[in-house]
Amino acid sequence: MGGLAVVLGLTVAFCAWLALQNIAGWDPMDSSVPDSNINFIGIGFAIVIMFLVGAVDDVKNLMPTTKFLWQIIAASIAAICGVAIGDIANPLDDSVIHLGFWAYPITVFYLVSFANVINLIDGLDGLASGVSAFAGITLMAVAAMTGNMEAMAFAAALVGATLGFLRWNFNPAKIFLGDSGSLTLGFTIGVVSLIVNTHTTSITMLLVPGIIVTMPIMDTTAAIIRRSRVGISIGQADKGHIHHRLIARGLGQRAAVSIMYCWTIINCLCAVCVTQVSVLARIVIFVALVTGSFLACMLLKCFVPVLRKRFDPETGENEVVPIDEVDKEEDYTAQEISNIISSGMGVQESVEENIVKTDRPLKILAVSQHYWPEPFAIPDVCEGLAARGHDVTVLTGTPNYPDGDIYTGYEKGAQAEQERNGVHIKRVNLIPRGREIWTRVLNYYSFTINAKRAVRNMDPGFDVVLSFQTSPVMMSEAAIEYAKKNNVPVVLWCQDLWPVSLTVGNIKRSSMVYRYYKKVSRGIYSAADVLAISSRNFGDYYKEELGMTNVKTTYLPQYAEDIFNGDAERRKEFTSDKLNLTFAGNIGTAQAVNTLVEAGHYLSGDERFALHVVGSGSELETLKKYKNEIGAECVEFHGRYPLSDMPSFYNSSDAMVATFKDNTIFGYTLPRKITSYMAAGRPILGTVTGEARSIIEEAGCGLCCNPEDPEALAEICKQFASLNPEEREAMGRNGRRYYEEHFAKDRFYETLENELQRVRGKGHHAD
Repeated sequence: MGGLAVVLGLTVAFCAWLALQNIAGWDPMDSSVPDSNINFIGIGFAIVIMFLVGAVDDVKNLMPTTKFLWQIIAASIAAICGVAIGDIANPLDDSVIHLGFWAYPITVFYLVSFANVINLIDGLDGLASGVSAFAGITLMAVAAMTGNMEAMAFAAALVGATLGFLRWNFNPAKIFLGDSGSLTLGFTIGVVSLIVNTHTTSITMLLVPGIIVTMPIMDTTAAIIRRSRVGISIGQADKGHIHHRLIARGLGQRAAVSIMYCWTIINCLCAVCVTQVSVLARIVIFVALVTGSFLACMLLKCFVPVLRKRFDPETGENEVVPIDEVDKEEDYTAQEISNIISSGMGVQESVEENIVKTDRPLKILAVSQHYWPEPFAIPDVCEGLAARGHDVTVLTGTPNYPDGDIYTGYEKGAQAEQERNGVHIKRVNLIPRGREIWTRVLNYYSFTINAKRAVRNMDPGFDVVLSFQTSPVMMSEAAIEYAKKNNVPVVLWCQDLWPVSLTVGNIKRSSMVYRYYKKVSRGIYSAADVLAISSRNFGDYYKEELGMTNVKTTYLPQYAEDIFNGDAERRKEFTSDKLNLTFAGNIGTAQAVNTLVEAGHYLSGDERFALHVVGSGSELETLKKYKNEIGAECVEFHGRYPLSDMPSFYNSSDAMVATFKDNTIFGYTLPRKITSYMAAGRPILGTVTGEARSIIEEAGCGLCCNPEDPEALAEICKQFASLNPEEREAMGRNGRRYYEEHFAKDRFYETLENELQRVRGKGHHAD
């Protein structure tokens, strides 16, 4: 959060200006520029807001939409305070182009863009601060040539604050900008450039700021293009920026930064030149700069994607991973993913031969927004029921998960009805989830509306409705509607908790959104005849949080797939003279793998331990740097491996580590990772609470401490090390035994069929 130093430098200069205004003859509330009404106090306030946005993001990692909203607020304040782009002199004649109201949204877009182009190039020591210093010097020169003393003074303050910071930020850096600094610098550059251009200005003067930051603008454009090409959010950080490409070509940090400094200096000199030459020369300079920058980015392959989305069947999550991390032949097709998750139920005839057919077949309507070929375990359940002799019809949506685009072959209502492994599939159209929050909301509600419309015209002959409630809870409304209309019971299998799931997305419990969905969730859960719960703590949540005193629940945990081979060979990277403790899976914010890295810091002096992290995700690169910063030498990152290699990692580990964020929802749920570790027959060291902790302690298969407590994790690692080998092996056997007794597939279907038969013929309960 080194931006604090930059803001303090700007603040000191600004306060000195206020104190000396009488001596200098300036009034910050009344600009010396003719007919100008710039409120510099308000401008200072807008800069402080932009700094605070970055500071909060540095500390708490704001949601992109929240961060963007506050940037717009800061830019809007600056525009209202007088730096809005004014009228533009028509270069073709003596007329003036009046922007009117549009001056304000254009200005806001301009300022937010400037803030973010500097933020995006802040990837090497001294890069963003140095580029900002050159930009400030250039704007100071242009302001002096136009006689705008306010803009010149503001630019001088920016240059002084940035150069003072650069002294400690140049490689090897002792202080870093963070978002608080990079956003502030970019925003201030934009503000100063507009002070120069306030009121009637020429096209040339508007081009000057853009020419100065041609390199960051081209870098940002390339980032948007390469991320969009593979369906990654444009806000997703990657290693495809210009400075990353230079480093990849063998240059050191100082050499790469020096090249980009030279690039910026050339742009700055050209920006000054365009104010002094003819119109034709200006056009030539501008086109040459843009063309040169574009060709340089092409040469460095800045438009080539470096990330991609890849579904990980072991974690059940859609990960963003480096594009060259896994060979193409190891990628799973949508069908292969479905088969891996479902263990091929109904695909192999030998499996079906071992299934006992029911003598009381049911006609079941299953409702789920997601279904094959989307990567969910739900098709396995439906096909398993069909294999046991039940007549199963699934009402689902057009497949579009996880990438957010309609699957090829399903466009415009194609394949609205299908048959697969004995299951009848009926699909309703929906709006694809896309890649933004607002499109995801439209996706949820479009399925709910269209599915409710579909059930009104469906056959009334079903014996029971089975609703698969993942997220959001509204996907079960169609099941409830059919049950009410045809007086049949509905079993709601709850695999996610609402509305507490919203808190993972930073929705506050006190917010109107949370309170609204609390009411919606209570209504849906109450309307079900039975709530089949995947975690025993779900029942407590319904009673304590939603006030549902008469809720009827049955425990139906999702079975775990047995893909682990105890005879797999040991990894050469795992030395037998150490205790090998391994985290395996997605490395994202929810997993809080930083807790393991910090525990490695506390264990760094203990030669008994080797901590391994196997997997990839959005936090991987950050954690690699963090390990070096805090001195966690015993932590080793292995990257992501295909599913076929995972048994060797499990078999090479003395214990598996499960870490999660300290969030209420993780106390209610049983993460799939826990059952996978138990299936592998490995002891578990978990920073867990609630249901997961209860299962581990009940099974006697590991040791637990509170979430996000690295010191406590280090202590249970030492406690585990103090056990003799027989005691550790007993923990693994206990976990495997518990898994077979509670999470086996046969037990799952026995429980589910018994519950469906129990409610059969009872009719839907009264509200």
